[in-house]
Amino acid sequence: MSIFERFFGLNSYNKNKPKTPIQSPPEINQPKLDTPPDSKFVEPKLKPKIKTLKEANQAMDKIEMSLAKNKQPDQKTILAMVSEVESLLEDSAQGQEGNKPAQLHERAAQNLIALKQYDKAVKALSVPILKSALAYEESLASHLPEESIKNECFNNLDKIDNMATEGKIIGPQTSDTVDIRNRIEKLEKLIMSRLDESAIVGKEIFSGGVTSASFAFRMLEKAEKQDGNAVMFMEKIEKVNTLLKQHSESKSEENLRNLAESIFLASKALCEIINSDPDITEESSFWVKSELREKIQEMAGSELMITEVYKGDRFDLNTMIIRSEGPSRLYVAKPLSWIIFGPKKGGGNLVVWHHGEVTTV
Repeated sequence: MSIFERFFGLNSYNKNKPKTPIQSPPEINQPKLDTPPDSKFVEPKLKPKIKTLKEANQAMDKIEMSLAKNKQPDQKTILAMVSEVESLLEDSAQGQEGNKPAQLHERAAQNLIALKQYDKAVKALSVPILKSALAYEESLASHLPEESIKNECFNNLDKIDNMATEGKIIGPQTSDTVDIRNRIEKLEKLIMSRLDESAIVGKEIFSGGVTSASFAFRMLEKAEKQDGNAVMFMEKIEKVNTLLKQHSESKSEENLRNLAESIFLASKALCEIINSDPDITEESSFWVKSELREKIQEMAGSELMITEVYKGDRFDLNTMIIRSEGPSRLYVAKPLSWIIFGPKKGGGNLVVWHHGEVTTV
């Protein structure tokens, strides 16, 4: 049984089967097309076997153009669409050219939805969902969770849920996708519970999300291997944790100043790790810094304000200091720390206590 038959159950279709003339009366063997007689609908011409992603995308373009021009596509269009999905399934099964076949599956699913072929759309969507789920699980296991992969996975799960809610899918076709969602959520809860049970000093600081929790385990492993940056970062976090407790017990300007400085130094150590570790992607670094900053801000209270600097931000002379200058001073090339604001003497608005250190481009 072919992949086409296994996924779509259309056993009568065989793209290699030669065409033979139909001798039976047309009213019995030739179904009427849904296309109105005056329609200028043009069938998409697909190659018998699509071998490259470029050809697959070209086929998709033709199908989508046909769908846009014709509100009632005929049966041949549906067969062409299904043939394209079969080709994509074969490419995905062989793992060719990274994750691009999965993106084409999603594109195919959208066209199948337009054709009201909802069951087939679910099967097409399930391929990128499974690929995304497995990739996210692998990233969690390596302590580098990719939020973008999870978001892509959950977005596709939501599309299937919406179709089921609208009554377009009957029966338990979405049970596998529900299992994937539950499995991912269970893994994330497991990581957070592991953090809670761990002996990591300052573990509450890492409890703002699964990305920062996983990052804590990654830094612990590196520190145990005597990685200098990781050792320094964990020491700075330990200091922040100690001063947060002191500040909550005894609020004074001296304690607040010491806390602000320790947060600033921890942010420098964090940026040093993110800027130097090639395994940490831009997406991962965004979530790590955001979750840590938000959690520390929550624990420090409103007396301090911690602001993040992003790559591409316009350089601000009032809040930033250049540590390495490029040919232009207009934009931030690399953030090297956070910006820490504290109360102005005598009260009033917050002012900069520690400028954000940056390189420019």
